Amino acid sequence: MIRDLVIDSITIEGLRGFNNAQTIKFDGAHALISGKMGTGKSSTLCAIEWALFGDIAHIRCSESRTQAEFINANKIDQKARVLLKLKGSDGDYVIQREKHAKKRDSYLTFSTPNGELEGDVAANKIYSIFGTFEDFHRAIFLHQEAVRAILTENPEERDMALDRLFGLERTRELMSAIPLRLVRKEHEKLDYAKTKVEERIKGATKQAEVEMNKAKKEAFELGLKREEINFQTCRKRFEEIIKNILSVAEDCNVGKPSFLEPSSEDNVSKGLKKAKEVIKSCRMQITASSKIDELQRDRRQINEAKKRLENALTELKNATEEYEKMEKNWGTIEQMEKQEKALKKREQELKNERENIDSTSRLVADGIEVLSKQELKKCPICETKISSKNVLSRLKTKVSVKLEARLSKIGDERNNIREKLLQLADNRKGISKAITKMEEAKEEKHEVEEELGKMLKSKLKDKKLLEEAKEGLSRLNKDLKKAEKALNKKNEVLQEIEDSADICRAIVRVLDKESEYEKIKETFAEEDSQIEILKTQINEMSALFTRLQRISDAIATAQINLARQFIDKGEKKISDYYSRLCGHPYYNSVRIDIDQRNVKGVQKNTYNIKAFNNREGKETLISTRFSTGQMNCAALSIFLSLSSMLERRQEFVILDDPSQNLDPEHKKSLVKVLRDVALENQVIIATQDTELEEEINASFKPKGGFTHMRYEGWTKEGPIIKISKM
Repeated sequence: MIRDLVIDSITIEGLRGFNNAQTIKFDGAHALISGKMGTGKSSTLCAIEWALFGDIAHIRCSESRTQAEFINANKIDQKARVLLKLKGSDGDYVIQREKHAKKRDSYLTFSTPNGELEGDVAANKIYSIFGTFEDFHRAIFLHQEAVRAILTENPEERDMALDRLFGLERTRELMSAIPLRLVRKEHEKLDYAKTKVEERIKGATKQAEVEMNKAKKEAFELGLKREEINFQTCRKRFEEIIKNILSVAEDCNVGKPSFLEPSSEDNVSKGLKKAKEVIKSCRMQITASSKIDELQRDRRQINEAKKRLENALTELKNATEEYEKMEKNWGTIEQMEKQEKALKKREQELKNERENIDSTSRLVADGIEVLSKQELKKCPICETKISSKNVLSRLKTKVSVKLEARLSKIGDERNNIREKLLQLADNRKGISKAITKMEEAKEEKHEVEEELGKMLKSKLKDKKLLEEAKEGLSRLNKDLKKAEKALNKKNEVLQEIEDSADICRAIVRVLDKESEYEKIKETFAEEDSQIEILKTQINEMSALFTRLQRISDAIATAQINLARQFIDKGEKKISDYYSRLCGHPYYNSVRIDIDQRNVKGVQKNTYNIKAFNNREGKETLISTRFSTGQMNCAALSIFLSLSSMLERRQEFVILDDPSQNLDPEHKKSLVKVLRDVALENQVIIATQDTELEEEINASFKPKGGFTHMRYEGWTKEGPIIKISKM
């Protein structure tokens, strides 16, 4: 196996950041590729992996199916060409790959000391030297995305990254390809189908049995015995029903019905249906031809009119009594009008007297006022001598008091007259209302007498008409009883026929349900064979699942054992690199713990990267307590140590941006470790980290020095590269 190849040079044209062809010479020496982001460093490293495998890791081509994104956008002929020259102890190895943007595949040639190869033969030869695309990234090319995958807190991504590093991604794919879940689902599907068939058989049979037993129970409740439930009994009873139906139909004038010969259960069933229709028609005809409805209507109308007349007579009696009582207490309306007229006349007289008194009162008041203001010796009217004091005193006492007494008496009498007038008005209103009520009662009585007299064809009135109504109702009741008796007799005959038909129908129903039950049992005999087939398939599927589970368990065991072998083999070197790179003040070693977890029915390796304090026996998950820079040191330790143990490794190592998140001290430690790695490998480092660049220029002094490729800028033609020997 060829294991001593180093990179001599690479010519890149039309790939990623390169447009025109540029040749970068490594001459098998170590190389530092530095420059700012977007100047073409990663494109240079991508060209190496694309030349070898026709693919670029960590770049998803989502715009086209032909990976046209790999081709430089400014390339006129839309072609990418890469020529990678490697040196070995037995000679040169030249790999050339070319691709057009619109074509899915690329063209590959491989020149070895033993001859020229192309196409699939060339690709297979490359695989035999470098392994798979994944092997290349495990053993040779540490991409910055791979470091992030190892450090991620997503367990699925971390587990996949470490499986790739250990070369176990194929076993992971194989485990995923074992259709355990599919087989389990198919097993469940078959079992579900079997259960459904069984439930359908059981359900249908049970339902038929329930219906059959229900039909028997109904037949027994009608008085049938078990030995009577047969077609012969049913036929005999049906023939009797036909005979009676024909007789009744003739009596009822509904026409002669026709029936099929009762030679089968179906004919009997149809005949029973026809008999039911004939019975219904007979009932309607009997009811229509009888006078019961007419008699009941007449009785109802006479009874209602009789009650109305009774009520009208009672109302008239009450209204008359009420009127007579009022007339006795208050008199007639004419008397009340006469009394009202006298009261109004007296009230007017009192009113006039009051007005006269008011005039006298005003005159006396004026005299009192004059005498109070001046003393008169003569009367101003008759010139007679007077005593003002005596006149004033008399006016104040005798005259004034008498006037006030009379006014009071007049007021009381007028109030009394007003009250009497109000009472008279209420009495007149009450008597008027009583007269109206009496007249309405007379009118109602007259209307009812007219109506009832018309019904009875009578000219009698009052209580005599009521007596005649009672006699008429008595005659109607007798006629009704007679008509109902005749109707009931006919209905009894029809009911007997109907009861017999119900018994016959019950027998037919039992026979039908028994036949249906037997047919279902015969039908599901085929379902039983289907159940046996399903049972066989379920057993076979169960056996297949057991075999696949054993295979899966074996692969899972091999997978975890291989991972443990790698981890155990590289544990010392991992811890050595870790202590030199990280220099953690407390946790002085690192270890990868491995276990397995079930992911959708597939056993997969799961990893935890832990740091230890060997003296105190303390441990922690790196992802929970370490800084991002310290976690980066741990990832580099794992990659550099394990890559040195892989089978298909060459004598060159590529690191893309290895100083992510490292502080200056850790960058110094990284350069020291790379100096040791450079003792056995051609080391190619790409970085945009100026601190790392300065540290490498200052401290990285491998035997034979190294080439510094400084990417100073980028144009449409490609990167601007300045190369110097260090």
